Amino acid sequence: MKKVKFVYIISALLGMFLFAPAHLGYSTGDHFFEWLGVPAWIETGGSGRLHLTAIIGLLLLVTGIIGIGSMYESVYPKIRSRVILGCIAVLFIFPYVTEYTMYVFKFNASGISSVDYSFRDSKCDYHYGEQKAKARCSLRIYNYGKAQEVHIRPIDDLDDTNIVYEYKTLDLPRRSNQLYTNLVFEGQLAEDISGSGWSSKAGVEIVADGSAQQYRDITYK
Repeated sequence: MKKVKFVYIISALLGMFLFAPAHLGYSTGDHFFEWLGVPAWIETGGSGRLHLTAIIGLLLLVTGIIGIGSMYESVYPKIRSRVILGCIAVLFIFPYVTEYTMYVFKFNASGISSVDYSFRDSKCDYHYGEQKAKARCSLRIYNYGKAQEVHIRPIDDLDDTNIVYEYKTLDLPRRSNQLYTNLVFEGQLAEDISGSGWSSKAGVEIVADGSAQQYRDITYK
């Protein structure tokens, strides 16, 4: 019986781990699957996709909650509702926990290791014409440590043409979380393409102290 109780508790905790959103705009499960080399999203044919980590996390979480409730309800009649409220509270505060944990662990970091990019609130509008490209972006940058400035540009893989935009230099307050708005980047097209587009999870390349890091939307990997 104790082993069964333990399994339900582990199931709920694993579900929370996979399902809980981190401060960078993805769940911890997404990042864990990326680290394993396993796609967090799977194609279902056509334009349909399934969020694998969300499905697995939700199944584990529901199984854990139901199991814990069935095991303890006779002793604690309100245990199921209390567990549900506790899970909601964890989901709400978890992004703040991950953010401030990074501030602690990277307090003295500098250069690219001090910097992170969040897809939350970051977006770009793209316009193309006369062999030129223009991107107007809002980008959220974290500086956990002592970095002073970064050079940044959007990654725009329009029809695999890999447009290269000019860098913009941003001054970073120490240990900050800042949304930079109305950033305009210009680039060149190899051929004359007309049109426009947008991305709610814009990819970027960041350079700090000579080291570069690319950030791409992992839901499309």
